[in-house]
Amino acid sequence: MRPAIRAAAASLILVITASATSFVAAAPAHADPTWCVGQTTITSVHSNLLVSTEYGSDHRLRARAAQEGEWERYWFCPDAPDDSIFGIQAAEGEWVTAEVSYPAPDQGLLRARTTSWGAWEKFRCYRVTGGVAFLSLANNRFVTAENGSTGSRFGNLRARATSVGAWETFRLSSTTLTNRCLV
Repeated sequence: MRPAIRAAAASLILVITASATSFVAAAPAHADPTWCVGQTTITSVHSNLLVSTEYGSDHRLRARAAQEGEWERYWFCPDAPDDSIFGIQAAEGEWVTAEVSYPAPDQGLLRARTTSWGAWEKFRCYRVTGGVAFLSLANNRFVTAENGSTGSRFGNLRARATSVGAWETFRLSSTTLTNRCLV
């Protein structure tokens, strides 16, 4: 191959490679990407709506979207050595927190707001009939999609339930992740 053609081909490969990688989200900086499951969507079984991070307001999580976009994608990173306990990272890199110190009616509200994770950012995943359920380790309550609320509270995710029903059941787009949940 002539040097000019070889150089042009190398440049083309570099451009194609750079373009392809710009569309792939990176794993969280501190997480081992072999363990984290990224680009995962969460759907409320009751409303059949995708969970979104409300980046236009206070970063609360709500089951409100009919179509998938960047705000509906999450990273799930297990808390070794227990693969059923996860930190959930939102699209812009914040960890999802259960706001257990908030007063009613927002007690237990899930928000993407912190750059590190601790007890308030850990959730245990269970396989249940029709999907999965998430138990917040911050208050030992199941995450609920507030489908009975109206207006800006509709679909808010809150760690508030003591048992699992339709409002606490979600579908994940990742079967790998679903299989890591406890039975």
